[in-house]
Amino acid sequence: MSSIPRRAILLPVAAAVIGASAIAFLGREPSSPARGKGEVIPGDAIVAPRDPGTAGFPPLGPLPRRTSRPIGIPSAGRLEGGVQMPVAGPDHFTWDPIRRRAPNRPWRRWGAYGVVRLTLKVVRQYRAAHPGAPRVGIGDLSRRRGGDFGPLYGLPGHASHQNGLDVDLYYPRLDRSERALEDVSEINHKLSQDLVDRFVDAGAEVIFVGPNTGLDGPPSVVQAIPNHDNHLHVRFPRWRA
Repeated sequence: MSSIPRRAILLPVAAAVIGASAIAFLGREPSSPARGKGEVIPGDAIVAPRDPGTAGFPPLGPLPRRTSRPIGIPSAGRLEGGVQMPVAGPDHFTWDPIRRRAPNRPWRRWGAYGVVRLTLKVVRQYRAAHPGAPRVGIGDLSRRRGGDFGPLYGLPGHASHQNGLDVDLYYPRLDRSERALEDVSEINHKLSQDLVDRFVDAGAEVIFVGPNTGLDGPPSVVQAIPNHDNHLHVRFPRWRA
């Protein structure tokens, strides 16, 4: 019986190694941003803190005051002096739209100081008016220094969210669970409309809602667009920064 050539042994082994590497590469999470120009993504390499809502909804401490500067426009801009949306509190939790779980990662929730402060105020007033309602889910804002938040970061629909003026919030669910909708039939329309109305009253520049939600408001502010059937997208004017 002749010996098996060395090449015949090595080729299958090499193929197996390459195949395993390809599988590992394809399985990498698409929402982890590539670092460029020495940038360190805040919180990307640390374990997300435990949601304090599980410890009895402790009150939030004061938001650190900053002088924020939204630069450019929401679809082509950056952010200076942003503040981080708290991971959770007595009236809100944060939701990661890529991992589809709470909380949202730290580097995805930076915004202009006034935007974060006003969002928390509206959510607090909403919950005071509806004490039995679940906490409001807050999704993506901007990256710490703003800039691109598109497909590289997980959501092709994020053409904006670049200068700290945009906030995603999830519609309250009929079953009161604290997670994003899977289907528009799960939306609590009454509570969701009240949330939209409160952001209109707070001076939002534009609010995007899903075309199948039945939510409405002043046509100059509330606009129905695709890909928003599970969350509303609030954009504040620059003077709110």
